[in-house]
This record gives sequence, C-alpha cells and structure tokens, in this order.
Amino acid sequence: MDHEYNTLSLAKAYESQGYYQDAKDIYDSLNEKFQGKDTDVQAACTRMKNVLENAAESSSLMQTEQDRSVDITQGDARVAEHLEEWIRLLVLQKRLGLFRRIQARVV
Repeated sequence: MDHEYNTLSLAKAYESQGYYQDAKDIYDSLNEKFQGKDTDVQAACTRMKNVLENAAESSSLMQTEQDRSVDITQGDARVAEHLEEWIRLLVLQKRLGLFRRIQARVV
C-alpha cells in the first residue's frame, strides 16, 4: 500500500467498509508517524487489533461448528445404514416365519 495516501480518513473508510487489516495497517503507520502521541490513533490501533482477534476467534469457532456438522452428518448416515439393515432383517424374519408356517402345512 502506498504510504503517501495513508490518512486517518482512509483508515476510517476502510474500517467502516470492513477492511480491518488495511485499516489497522494505516492506523499503525500513523501511530508510528505521530510517535504514539495521538490518542485517537492509538485507540484505533487497539480497536482494530481487538476486531481482528475476535474475527480470528469467530472463524475458528465457525470451523469447529462446521466440523461438528460433518460429524453429525456422518453420524446420521451411520444411523440410516443401521436402520436400513434392521428393516431388511425384520423383513427376512417375517419371510422366514411365513416359510416355516407353509413348510409345517406341507409336511
């Protein structure tokens, strides 16, 4: 990013549009330029640091939720397989019972 255009207005614009890393980079360069004497810039640096940390935590939580979703989906698939097997065995049991009744009449 060209440092010539790094202004407080640009940083605020980036921040309002959700470009937090770009805003933080500008706030950090301004904080360096003002040697930490501008309290508004210092506060903005801290705010952007917190926003980015929270975004990273949220991203991590979302990934965990997606992993759980995959586990649940796989669990649902296993349950469906077991249910299908159970129904198949139930049908076979009924057929075997019918076969035995027919066999008993024939003999």
